[in-house]
Amino acid sequence: MPFAHAGKRSALGVGIRASTSQILVLSDSDTMWQQGLLEQVLAPFADATIGGVGTRQNAYRPGSSIWRRWRTG
Repeated sequence: MPFAHAGKRSALGVGIRASTSQILVLSDSDTMWQQGLLEQVLAPFADATIGGVGTRQNAYRPGSSIWRRWRTG
């Protein structure tokens, strides 16, 4: 979806406003999903009282660069 880029928050806002689904999954472009993750994330929504779900994230090979060590440490 083309738009005038003004940072990550702007991109999230554009995508969220354009969403037409009842459930919206936000994920970074460099996120690697394990097999079955989406099904696990969606499962709690079978209960109508659930309004949101979060996941735990781990950096890939956290000690492999100074940037990963800084961000995860």
